[in-house]
Amino acid sequence: MLVREVLKTGAITCTADLSLEEVAELMKANDVGCVVVVDEDQSPIGLVTDRDIVLRAVASGMDMDAPVESVMTESVETLSEDRDVMEVAEKMSDEEVRRLPVVDASGKVVGVISLGDVLRVVTERFSRLVQGIAPQDPKIAAAA
Repeated sequence: MLVREVLKTGAITCTADLSLEEVAELMKANDVGCVVVVDEDQSPIGLVTDRDIVLRAVASGMDMDAPVESVMTESVETLSEDRDVMEVAEKMSDEEVRRLPVVDASGKVVGVISLGDVLRVVTERFSRLVQGIAPQDPKIAAAA
């Protein structure tokens, strides 16, 4: 299954100069835990999570008027919409990340795939595998 098939539509984005408070309000209004920071071409330049705001800003006493670029994760990896979800699972595991921005062929952000999205696909595949190898005869299934 490809990333585009499981991707929720759209991504919440902001520019690097938006304040931490404004980004937190954006997260709250859209019920999301991360925002992709983009440049003027809508290409991703970073990612900021609710955890980044709490641990890097609030916990260190940073002014909430500070720009989001002061706490965002830079050089964030991105994915193509055409990647297989199982490859993404491996990449998330290797990179120890829970979310990855997804870009189209021109490099513009089209969404964010989360660990939850990936786990849903992996669970479905595993369930189908188990159903495919489970005994079909109820007498055999009961004896197993």
